[in-house]
Amino acid sequence: MLVTTLHDTIFEYSQPIRATFTEARLWPVSDDGQTCREFSLTVDPMRPLTECVDYYGNVVLTFNILREHGRVVLSSRSVVATHRDPFAPRKSLSDFEVRKAHCDYLAFDGPVENVPEIENIVQSTALRTAPRDASWWEPESIFAAAQNLNELIHSKFTYDTEATDVHTHIAEVFARGAGVCQDFAHIFIAACRASQIPARYVSGYLLTRRSRSAAGSPASHAWAEVLVAGLGWCAFDPTNNLVVNDNYIKLAVGRDYRDVPPTRGIYNGQSAGSRLSVRVHTIVDEESAAEIGAIDEESTAFTGSRQAEHELIG
Repeated sequence: MLVTTLHDTIFEYSQPIRATFTEARLWPVSDDGQTCREFSLTVDPMRPLTECVDYYGNVVLTFNILREHGRVVLSSRSVVATHRDPFAPRKSLSDFEVRKAHCDYLAFDGPVENVPEIENIVQSTALRTAPRDASWWEPESIFAAAQNLNELIHSKFTYDTEATDVHTHIAEVFARGAGVCQDFAHIFIAACRASQIPARYVSGYLLTRRSRSAAGSPASHAWAEVLVAGLGWCAFDPTNNLVVNDNYIKLAVGRDYRDVPPTRGIYNGQSAGSRLSVRVHTIVDEESAAEIGAIDEESTAFTGSRQAEHELIG
C-alpha cells in the first residue's frame, strides 16, 4: 500500500522567545515492513536543516532559530510503501544485533517502571515460561504470549486522552486504569522486559480510514516491538489489540517515549505558556493528490493542550 502523509506541527508561545533548538523525528523508517520513497520537511520561520542518525538508527533533523519569534510551524510530507506481513519471518538479526538489543532494551528507566502490577500481568501470560536460550527458542510460543499480553492490556485499560500526559509513569496508569497509546506501549514493554525479553517503543501513524474503530489517531500513534528469535522484531499495538499491519507507518524506535518524540527542543525566553497543535492527513493509493488542498479539518485535525516538547532555559 502506498501512503502519502502530510504532518503539520505548530508551536505557539504566549510571548516571543528566542534561541530555539529543535529536533524532529518525522522521517519514516525503511525496513522489511515499509519503504520510505520520499520525504521533505520545511520550517517557518525558514531555517536550514541538519541531518543526523541517532544511536537507535532514527533519522533526526535539527534546526535553531536565534531571533525572537512567537510561532514555529513544521510541515513534513512523506510517501511510504508498506509491505508488512505480521506473520512472516523478518530479516535475520546478527548475533551482535541480538546482543545489542539485550543491552539496549531490557533495562527499566523513566516511564517504564517495574511496578508490582507488571508482575501480575506477566503471571497472566506465558512470556516468562518460554525457553530462555536463544539458540532453541520456540518463536511461535513467544509470539503467542505477546499476543496474549496485547489482548490483556487492551481489555484491562480504558483509552482516555484526558487521563495522562507525556510525562506519565506506569504506576499512574495502573492507578487510573486509563491512558493512551503511549502508556499502553510502555506497559507492554515493561512486561516483556520483566520476562527478560527485549522490547522497544515505536512512534508513527495509524491509518484509521482503513481501521475505523482504532483508537490513538489521527495525530500520531505508538506501539511496541518485541524481539522473537527466528522471527526478528515483531510489532504489537495494545491500544487496539492488533498485530501491526499495513495500516501502520513507522517513524522511529527507542527505549521509551523520551527517545522518539516527533519534535523536541529547548528555548530561551520569558514565555509563560505554549500551545502545541498537530494536524495529520493521509492519502492512500489511488486517491487524488488534489485532496491535499481540501483537508477535512474535523476528521484530520488534532489540537493538544499538553505541554509542548520544548523546555524553557535561561
